[in-house]
Amino acid sequence: METYYKKAKDKTKAKAEMGKAFLEEAYRILEGDEFKNSSGKQLEAQNKLLNATESFVMNDELQELGKARSAFKDIAVANSQSMDAENNIWKKYKVTANSTVRRIDGYVLNKVQNSNSQYQCVQYEYIFGEAVPQINNPICVLDFGNYGYPKQGAQVVYGVKDTEADFTDRAGFKTRMTIYKVVDEGVFTELGNAKRIRATKKYKESEFKRLYPKDYFANGSSVTKSNANVDASGQAPSASSSVPSISSGKITNTTQSSADNENGYVHSAALTVDGDIKTCWTEGVKGLGIGEYIQIYFNGTYKVCGLNIWAGHQKSQDLFYKNARPAAIRVIGSDGSNIVYPLEDKMGMQRVNFTSPIHVSDVKIVVEKAVRGNKYEDTCIGEVSFF
Repeated sequence: METYYKKAKDKTKAKAEMGKAFLEEAYRILEGDEFKNSSGKQLEAQNKLLNATESFVMNDELQELGKARSAFKDIAVANSQSMDAENNIWKKYKVTANSTVRRIDGYVLNKVQNSNSQYQCVQYEYIFGEAVPQINNPICVLDFGNYGYPKQGAQVVYGVKDTEADFTDRAGFKTRMTIYKVVDEGVFTELGNAKRIRATKKYKESEFKRLYPKDYFANGSSVTKSNANVDASGQAPSASSSVPSISSGKITNTTQSSADNENGYVHSAALTVDGDIKTCWTEGVKGLGIGEYIQIYFNGTYKVCGLNIWAGHQKSQDLFYKNARPAAIRVIGSDGSNIVYPLEDKMGMQRVNFTSPIHVSDVKIVVEKAVRGNKYEDTCIGEVSFF
């Protein structure tokens, strides 16, 4: 490929073709069925691609391809971490990488044992609020191993989904049930950390796809937009900047990618500009909501130098730490600006000075990273204002 590029008369066309070939191979690795369930095979294929491109992407004329290679390398590193998690954690507890780890809140129904006495188990039933468990509808079977039987009644256990087996109860009826190996809370946390490493890998893959869509090199140039309104001085505004705040009266609308619905009360993006830090937007997807966003619209185009943000649930310190909160946000302006800003993990207002002023009619704030709550995974933003 390096020789091809050096000999090419039309360098722009050559760059586009090489970039396209790189992305096609990258997407084949990310999306191919042969790699999906084997991080080892995926890492091996990624390393081959990176080694093949190592020399020619160092050329100054191929900076964009070099950036794409660097982003893809991050995925290879994440895959390596995922492999370590599998080797060191999953095998340690004799479960597979695809096992489901969960906290199980339920109700012990009765002890059962399969016909070959391989497992000593109990039937377990979910409790939904104050509803009385339905004894004839078991949810799962737990292998308690050395932990012993739980007492009759409501229980909380930590389980790892292992396999399925046929069980015969005391009346002689056979039922096919799911076996969960029971682990203590410390092991559950350790397994959860391994799961998060795998989730990070998936996030990096989605980030790569967002930054480098398949038509990225179609015309030999980057599709990402730089800040369209860079300040001539290149300096960020100071905390004592005299730029007036954009009042709530200039905000005409808000939208969000998702919102948590708590018993009919929707934690929408509108709550981030209502002037009350005790209310908050809460994303409504499974997990920490990486990539979820709120979008705020103004009644015109304004010069914006930064924003004030109350990250997390600000109603109380208890709720702040129970819920997740953004550790970094991506600010995307209608002018094409797109920059990530880190946040501190603390209550109260944080002032974010933009790298340079932007001229926008709307701003999207994306959850780039998040700190997990000690009870919930819901990521919250209490309030946002602009200056």
